[in-house]
Amino acid sequence: MTPPKNFDPAVAAETIRNILAERAYAIYYEEKTSILQDLLAKLREKILYLLDKFLPDLDIPASVSAVLAYVVIAFFILLLAGCVIYIVNHLLRHQHLQRQAVISSRELRQSVVDHLNLAAECAAGEDLPAATRHLFLACILYLDQAGYVQARLWKTNGEYVEELRAGKPTLATVFDQLALKFEDGYYGGKLISREDYHRYRQRVLLLMQREGSDADSLV
Repeated sequence: MTPPKNFDPAVAAETIRNILAERAYAIYYEEKTSILQDLLAKLREKILYLLDKFLPDLDIPASVSAVLAYVVIAFFILLLAGCVIYIVNHLLRHQHLQRQAVISSRELRQSVVDHLNLAAECAAGEDLPAATRHLFLACILYLDQAGYVQARLWKTNGEYVEELRAGKPTLATVFDQLALKFEDGYYGGKLISREDYHRYRQRVLLLMQREGSDADSLV
């Protein structure tokens, strides 16, 4: 049989490939849809089973039970999505703050004792975020005096952490935790209670004591 005069093998091959691609996508979509439907059906059955187990005396029509099951599923999906969004935002904010310099030239010229005293003054005045900041700056300056980091105007908390990991790994995790608490309270607006402040102060002084400093004499 002779093909038509206007027959183009390349066009025909392309048409066949498009048809096969569309069919393959349709099969893939149907498989994914089937898996999702099976998962929802299993979750629905599990929720209905739990309702029947823990509320056996509650007479709920089958149609209402199905709707209730899907409402519960939707609630947990939204809850999971909210948790993921919160965690992602928290990590992004933490990364942003770790790239932000934390000390001014005037604060850099002050001593560990100066910052500890300023922290006490701010705490007495109920300015706990500022008090926490001075404790954290005292920590940075102490680590500088001990030779574990070099305090600089342009340095960020993340850079101090990396510096400690290279020279004093045992302090890197502790400092990172102190930095995160400070960032959450001072920049992030997280409420700092007096109990939170005292715990933070104890951790800073404990870090100094463990490194051989008589922290009590610095207060």
